[in-house]
Amino acid sequence: MSQQNVLEKVQYLIAEALDLKPAEIHAEQSFRGDLRADSLDSVEIIMSIEEAFGVEFDEDSAAKVETVGDVVAYIERALAQKHAVSA
Repeated sequence: MSQQNVLEKVQYLIAEALDLKPAEIHAEQSFRGDLRADSLDSVEIIMSIEEAFGVEFDEDSAAKVETVGDVVAYIERALAQKHAVSA
């Protein structure tokens, strides 16, 4: 899955959780500051991302995610590791 595809899917999932349009969500935006996501929103977003991409965030990783771009980078790393293990 390309970085653009991951970003688009993440934008859609975040938009759905926060009642926004996907086009309003950009990689450099922070969840709390720019998107005004509270902790419950953040948990919901992480859970929907885990389900959609088949990846898991441990507590430390989830706590370090501050921007949309951080989520995309994490997903890409997790998918790459998953692919390397299954190859």
